[in-house]
Amino acid sequence: MARLTQFSMSTLIGRFLDIAAIESGQVKAEPESIDLAAIARHLINRHTADAGGKGLHMELAAREGTCRVYADTKFTKEILDNLLSNAIEFSPSGKQIAICLEEKGGKVIVSVADQGPGLTEDDRAKLFGRFARLSAQPTGGEKSTGLGLSIVKHMVEAMGGRIWVESEPGLGATFRVELPREPSQREPTPGGSAALPG
Repeated sequence: MARLTQFSMSTLIGRFLDIAAIESGQVKAEPESIDLAAIARHLINRHTADAGGKGLHMELAAREGTCRVYADTKFTKEILDNLLSNAIEFSPSGKQIAICLEEKGGKVIVSVADQGPGLTEDDRAKLFGRFARLSAQPTGGEKSTGLGLSIVKHMVEAMGGRIWVESEPGLGATFRVELPREPSQREPTPGGSAALPG
C-alpha cells in the first residue's frame, strides 16, 4: 500500500470531514443571488497558469450579465474549482477545456468539457463515490484522494441542484451542474408572479 505523506493525509482527512459535515447537517448551504459567470471567469483566471503549464487552452461561453443563480457562493466556487482542476489534470498537452453556461427555464447549467481519455461505463458508475479509483489517470502525475467529486455531489445536492457526466472512452468528458436561477430571472408562473425557490 502506498505510504501517505503528512500533506496528503491531512488533505484526505479534511475532505472526508467535509463530506461528513454536509451529510450530518453541520454545514448547510446558504443560497443567495450570485453571478455564476463572474465566478467562472475568476476561477478560469486562477487556473490559467496551471493550464498554460500543460499547454491547455480554456474558453468560456456565457451571456454577459444573465447567468445569475440562487446558490451558496462558497459551495459554487468549490464545485467549479474542482471541475476545472480535474479537467486540467486529465487533459493531455495542447488540448482545450470548454466551459459553458446555459439558461434553461428556471435553471442554469454550467458545463466543463475536456478532451481527455474519457470514462468507461465502470468509471461512470463509481465516479461520485468516496475514494473512487478510475481507469483514467492524471496526465501530469498529479495526485488524487478520490474524494473530490463525492464532495462536489453533496454540495450540489445541498443547493437543490444536480450533477452528471457525459463521456465515452477516448472522447473526453463533460461534467454538467444544474443550479436554480436567481428568482427575478425565472419564467413567470401562469398567475403572473415569478417562481420562488423551493
